[in-house]
Amino acid sequence: MKCEFEEKSFEAAFNTELTRRTNLFFAPGQCAEGWLGFDFSLYLDDPILWELFVYIRRRRRTRRGIGITLQEMEGWLDDAVRRAPDIKHNLFIQYKRSDYLKGPRAKERSSWSKPYYRYKITSHQHKLLKDISKNANGRAAVVYAAPAFYKSKTLYQLQISAKIIESSNIADVGLIGMSHKHFTFDSAGNFGKGHSKPEDVESPSFDNIIEKISSSQPQPFIQHIKELGALINESVSDSIYDKKLWKLAKKAALQSVFYYLGDDQDIAEIENGVIGAIISISAFSRLTGSNISLILNN
Repeated sequence: MKCEFEEKSFEAAFNTELTRRTNLFFAPGQCAEGWLGFDFSLYLDDPILWELFVYIRRRRRTRRGIGITLQEMEGWLDDAVRRAPDIKHNLFIQYKRSDYLKGPRAKERSSWSKPYYRYKITSHQHKLLKDISKNANGRAAVVYAAPAFYKSKTLYQLQISAKIIESSNIADVGLIGMSHKHFTFDSAGNFGKGHSKPEDVESPSFDNIIEKISSSQPQPFIQHIKELGALINESVSDSIYDKKLWKLAKKAALQSVFYYLGDDQDIAEIENGVIGAIISISAFSRLTGSNISLILNN
């Protein structure tokens, strides 16, 4: 049976519960997420950082005729992020919509001998996420999250009772082989199987992932954000993604985040700075549909 709700609906419900479940996470609001391309998991009683980001955007838009340079933007942004809290960890969540299969003709029925859930693994996306996990050297958790339910009514009931996360299946991307085209599971938790040739995959529980994040050593925000941007660029270079597509994604991110129509030279000049890191993170989020959280040193 096809899942009745959209992937984005599940993602929104999962993220909302995540912000309520632990003080590690804070949702900055749809506006900030929309133009940064990732979630800042920060507690900021004084929203000065967000105001500075918005100020930069407004200055660029209102003074388009004067022509603010990327170097000027870099200076403002560099000063802003130096005032942000330290960051502990990165959490990449690739949300999946799972179908429910229960008929005798279901392809993976022999692996379960009972009804089960299945979602598709997209090869180029999976390769990139695996590279992120490998290149991060322990500084990032990269997981698939899928609902162990398929009805819209159930989604709303679980959201109201704050049981979305405990009713989901979590799979560590690094443990799933590149040969697998589908992932199946019969219940919520952290166990499933990769296919076509069945292979058991037992991932850390989501609670264990959060516990590990909590014990990570913090880094200054500016160092962390630059390293995250470099991690993404390195992983894209290692992946099978079209490099021309990656350049286009970064140009589109530069335009949407900073209202700046940049060319290849602009992209190259900002590669190692704060703007370059934010552009890479935003482009990655748009390209893969992944949700990226930066975890605050609480």
